[in-house]
Amino acid sequence: MSTLFLKRNPRQDFHDLLLDHLLTVEARFFPGADGLTLEEVLETYTQQARAGRVPDEPKLLALYPQRSEEIREFFVENRNASFSTQSEEAIAS
Repeated sequence: MSTLFLKRNPRQDFHDLLLDHLLTVEARFFPGADGLTLEEVLETYTQQARAGRVPDEPKLLALYPQRSEEIREFFVENRNASFSTQSEEAIAS
């Protein structure tokens, strides 16, 4: 009897970890959620963490020390994206 093992993408595993936490947030904090893509939902993670609805970066690092590199990278990327968006909005106004 052969067993099929599927290799999981480490990034997908990390996204699943974040999504598990986001699933605990009430739907009212995601207006228009029925049309959101996975990437758009993940982009809200830092906002939800700042609001105290999901674990923030230090808490995630404590919970998942084996994923520290991914966690730090994720928060750096999202801080940069947030700063970029804020800068674009300031220029437009």
